[in-house]
Amino acid sequence: MQLRGTDHGSQSNKFQKHQDPDAHADSLSLALCSILSVTLKGLRVKMVSAAHYDVMRLRLRIPATSDPLVRRADAGRVLTALPRQKLGFWPTRLHRLDRLSEELSLDLWIKRDDESGFALGGNKVRKLEFLLAEALRVGSDLVITTGGSQSNHARLTAAAARKLGLDCHLVLDRGRHPHSGNLLLDRLFGAVVELIDDPDPEVAAARMEEVAACREAEGHRPFVIPRGGSIREGAVGYASMIVELAAQLDEVDFSPEFLYVATGSAGTHSGIMAGRAMLKLPVTVQGVSVSRPRELQEVKVSQLSNHILDWLDIESRVATDDVLVDDRFVGGGYGVPTEEVWEAIRLVARLEGIVLDPVYTGKAMAGLIGHARERRLECGASVIFLHTGGSPALFGYALEAEANV
Repeated sequence: MQLRGTDHGSQSNKFQKHQDPDAHADSLSLALCSILSVTLKGLRVKMVSAAHYDVMRLRLRIPATSDPLVRRADAGRVLTALPRQKLGFWPTRLHRLDRLSEELSLDLWIKRDDESGFALGGNKVRKLEFLLAEALRVGSDLVITTGGSQSNHARLTAAAARKLGLDCHLVLDRGRHPHSGNLLLDRLFGAVVELIDDPDPEVAAARMEEVAACREAEGHRPFVIPRGGSIREGAVGYASMIVELAAQLDEVDFSPEFLYVATGSAGTHSGIMAGRAMLKLPVTVQGVSVSRPRELQEVKVSQLSNHILDWLDIESRVATDDVLVDDRFVGGGYGVPTEEVWEAIRLVARLEGIVLDPVYTGKAMAGLIGHARERRLECGASVIFLHTGGSPALFGYALEAEANV
């Protein structure tokens, strides 16, 4: 089975194969097999249509009740019925940031998905538990995905594939930091790493199609995951996280007004919004964009949130107006940290001993700090910051980090 986010049949084939010694012998084979992409695409589409996700849609409505325990139980029942392959260690910790709370005049807590307990952690573990359960169900032996050269998703996909006995092929945009960090870990986990010199995600997606066609011709059963795993089958992992978080909030008797999250490929943010709608959780979710303009991101998150809810046959809706995104901290673009990002990384490290990354959590925390200083967050406001992981990328930015810490 392949899971796609778009049709790549008309995309150009602009790529450069990463020529490390282990991959060099395969380069001619990959080039020759690429011509089979159009011929085999129909076969792969048939494999997609055979997926059982839609035929097992769950007819379990979340009742219109004011009792949060009843809503949580029913949401949990819907989500636990989905196929899932355990990779992480749940629940991740929820705890207060005492010194940072004092610094910002907030009641600030942190949800530690950087401690998901697998391959140095991160938010993609929750998504991969659902995505790779399907890969195993359909008998795949190879996982193909894409991202930047410091992609957390790529790193965790490579590790998860190996844990489950699958091969992994990564098509990564070379970008500005094609060394160390996550890229080193990709190779440590035994993934085939192919670096391309075009930052357009559609070019990488088209290249994944070609690799899949080649591997199918060789007798493999590839499973293609779009960038970030940000489709309904992956994003639902964060609807499940909201059920987990609601139980933790009851245990510590904490009622947050705000939940801050980095928002990029939109899967984590959308899953949170879907879970919030399922539980009718009275918390404002504030996304801080790491790449996309606010208007586009809010529409993207709303659409994917509702796609998740439709898939689960849940009547709740997420309106575009319900989605809040601040794009003022994007800076020069994806993966380009600003001075505010480095300040956020320094501050959290020196006050709390917690490491953020320069791509996602650094920007999200810069947004939270900015909102506190602007008093968009009032003094004493109760806030949760979702730490989505990514600290290995800090080592890929070593030269910049050394100059800014």
